[in-house]
Amino acid sequence: MEFHSHLSFEEYQTYLRSLNKSDIHAHAMKVGMLPTDNHEILIARLEREFKRHVAAYQAPAENKQKSKKISKDVQKILSEGR
Repeated sequence: MEFHSHLSFEEYQTYLRSLNKSDIHAHAMKVGMLPTDNHEILIARLEREFKRHVAAYQAPAENKQKSKKISKDVQKILSEGR
C-alpha cells in the first residue's frame, strides 16, 4: 500500500478532502482498494485503511504491571516446581 507521505491522520484527512472524485478514485486504486461510487463511503474506507497502515509502524503502548510482593509461603510453593 502506498499512502500519502505523512503519518498524521489530520493531514491525511485534509489531503483526502482536497481531492476531487476522480483523484480519490485514482488514490484508492493506488493503495489497492476498489473505488466505490459513494464519495463519503470511499473516504471513510480510505481513512480506516490509513489508520491500519499507521498502526503497523507504531509500537504498541506498554502495559506496565506493578510488581506484587509475594509472601514467603507462595515463593516456597512456586519454587517446588523447579
